[in-house]
Amino acid sequence: MRRSFVAMVVALVVSLPGAGSASADVTYWQTGTANWSEPTAWSDGEPTLFHDAEIDNGGTATIDQNGEHAQRLLLGISSGGSGNVAQGAGSAFIDSIQVAFGEGTHGEYRFSDGSLNAEELIVGQAGVGNFVHTDGQNHSSMLIIGSAATGQGTYQLAGGLINAADEHIGRSGIGVLTQTSGTNMVSGDLTLGGNATYPGGSGTYNLLYGELQLKQTASVLLAAHNGTATFRLGDQWETGTIREIFGDGEAGVNLTVRESQSGTATFVGWGTVPLTGVLNNNGRVVADGYGTDRTLDLSTFSSITNDLDVVQSDGSLAGWYAQGGGKLTLPSVEIEIGSNSYNWGEDADDASLDLVNSVRMDLTGVTSGGDLSIDLLDGDRAEVPNTDDLLLLGVWDFSPPAGFGAQAVDLTFRYDDVRATELGLNEPDVYAYSTSSKSWGIVTDARDPAGHTVSANDVGSLSYYAVGSYLQVLNSSDSGLWHQAATWDRPSMTPGAEHRVTIGGHAVTVDQNAAAFSLEIAGGGSLAVDAGKTLSVGANVAVGSDGTMAVNGTLTAAQVTSDGLLSGSGTIHADEIAIGGAVSPGNAAASIGTITVGGGELTLDGIYRVQVSLAEETAGADRIEVATGSLELGGTLAVAGIDRTSNAWSAEVSRKIVGSSTGAITGAGFEAVIPASGAGANSHIGQGAFLQEVNITPTAVELDLFVALGGDVDGDGKVWLSDWAALRANFGNSGSGLGWKDANFDPWVDDKVWLSDWAALRANFGNRGYTVMEGDAEISYETSHVAVPEPGTLALLLGGLGGLALLIWRQRYLRCRK
Repeated sequence: MRRSFVAMVVALVVSLPGAGSASADVTYWQTGTANWSEPTAWSDGEPTLFHDAEIDNGGTATIDQNGEHAQRLLLGISSGGSGNVAQGAGSAFIDSIQVAFGEGTHGEYRFSDGSLNAEELIVGQAGVGNFVHTDGQNHSSMLIIGSAATGQGTYQLAGGLINAADEHIGRSGIGVLTQTSGTNMVSGDLTLGGNATYPGGSGTYNLLYGELQLKQTASVLLAAHNGTATFRLGDQWETGTIREIFGDGEAGVNLTVRESQSGTATFVGWGTVPLTGVLNNNGRVVADGYGTDRTLDLSTFSSITNDLDVVQSDGSLAGWYAQGGGKLTLPSVEIEIGSNSYNWGEDADDASLDLVNSVRMDLTGVTSGGDLSIDLLDGDRAEVPNTDDLLLLGVWDFSPPAGFGAQAVDLTFRYDDVRATELGLNEPDVYAYSTSSKSWGIVTDARDPAGHTVSANDVGSLSYYAVGSYLQVLNSSDSGLWHQAATWDRPSMTPGAEHRVTIGGHAVTVDQNAAAFSLEIAGGGSLAVDAGKTLSVGANVAVGSDGTMAVNGTLTAAQVTSDGLLSGSGTIHADEIAIGGAVSPGNAAASIGTITVGGGELTLDGIYRVQVSLAEETAGADRIEVATGSLELGGTLAVAGIDRTSNAWSAEVSRKIVGSSTGAITGAGFEAVIPASGAGANSHIGQGAFLQEVNITPTAVELDLFVALGGDVDGDGKVWLSDWAALRANFGNSGSGLGWKDANFDPWVDDKVWLSDWAALRANFGNRGYTVMEGDAEISYETSHVAVPEPGTLALLLGGLGGLALLIWRQRYLRCRK
């Protein structure tokens, strides 16, 4: 049991006859700034060992003499109150000091020299407290920074000495100890964050310079019960020193990073941590060089272990990390002759890798053993072979002992799956790489996305290894050809089979055979694969909603997902093709094309834009041809016609828009057809063609079209009064952009309704379906064709034709008058 000299003196005095009650009297500070020893500054005179000294009026007591006493010193008592002490010399013996004692208070102790002796020093008990230590010796049995849940404490050590048995930073509140000079000596436990008794605290120790001395009886606990704990060693300019000094025990100092499953703990920075106990890592240990090549050396620990689940309370993963030019060094692995398995960064006998960036080695037939060193490196360090084009999750440097030899070396890496998600990587795309020079090659033999590991078997040598995803090449600010380096943002290279390629905002053309690992088209970018050329993509192709891809050659990929526009007259081979955007075979509105697909399943759930030929002699249409695999129909079918070139009647024609040689067309069919199929003007698709029906079979999708005779405005199979009414309403000798439904029966000649259109209507005028030919058994041609209409009909017709003649005469007369 630890007791300070002050406490023993108090106990002795109280035990003497006539010493009085153990309850302390209270003396209150009642002035502004004055000396501690000034009796009139206190309500009951200068404090003694039997007084509680309280400062709550915002005043400051200065200490510069030896032998100042109090049983308790409270700075800041009631909400809104505050108190201060400034010690520049002398000595003070106080059993308990509580800076910012009450909730909603402020307090500060400025210690620039002298000696301070306390059984208990609390900075930020329930309010906001600050302790500024620039020189002198602070001897405390217990130093607490941020005590209660509402407490916020900061301790700034810029010189002098802290000599404490135990230190608890962020017990239930928020505590920060920042050391920029001086010495902090701990003989008991140094605890950051809450513990089982005081949960929920947040503790931070910034050891930026100066020295932290830990006796061999001490332990460092980043406990963080329902809270957070951070130990920061160094910054971008300098770092602190940690020293293990001899105490009563023989065991080395242990470091536990996260003692509780309910917390989050991080040990981060650079420098040497020469502790010789057990490193129990259940949190994040991060080597951070802050932009400079620096090392966090933890190599002297006797062993590495972990005993909690790797997921911390904030969702981060426990493990080993390197960033900002950092290198992490852990204890070396002792390799024995023969065949054995070893772990780096895990318990020696743990067959399952849990901690991020830990490594398992299965060695067969080792002929020469020794200490194998492994360092985890930030990929930007100078000694790491160029990884600019790798999306890195981790880099390791293996340094085998001299003369090391083995029949086989199998490596397994536990990578950072949270980082993979942040980089947008699919875990099946994560690979292991090896290099002993300036280029990286894939050495992956197995991937376990569920366990977040990749393995490399029978590797040739132990040197540099990396885990990440294929290289990424971005489209530059210029459009161009795939094989030209200037097209890309890395002028020294063009994409190959190991590159993740992103095209955005510009057009790229594949005019030579090319390859990529994955391809993304977004941001208005476009890709064209020329006829006769092949683009081979090892993984996935994704076309964004504002992207375009035209395949006139061959595209191969594991998966194709298109939410933009897919066009062309080429072939796509993929295990899965999902069309959520638009697919439009061919390359222009007046061209016919066929996209051939093969492999797995094609799902059509977007817009299938089809151009059909309206000429009788050209039975063509845009088509999807399913060579192998299956097609699931859905989405919207949008049909448009290619111009007719004559007024000849084509009657019933059929156009195939899907063909399957496998008989695997499935699904409920198109969710919508534009224009809606069926007889009548609503099914008109251009220049006298009307969509009557969409026929779906297991092997084909065909469009049944009715191509009308000149004069038939609404495609009802006859030329009669409603057609004449449309012609009469739109008749005029001026271009007006009118089409077939406006009675312009020769739009390939002009875009107006004029005499040639009237002649077509006149020649076919009759109240019968002209699709019934001469010799029909039901209605004879002579009786159905109207050569001499009935009287009522004749009067109406003559009135109309007379009006037409008068209209023509009037237009000519007016032109002559002009």
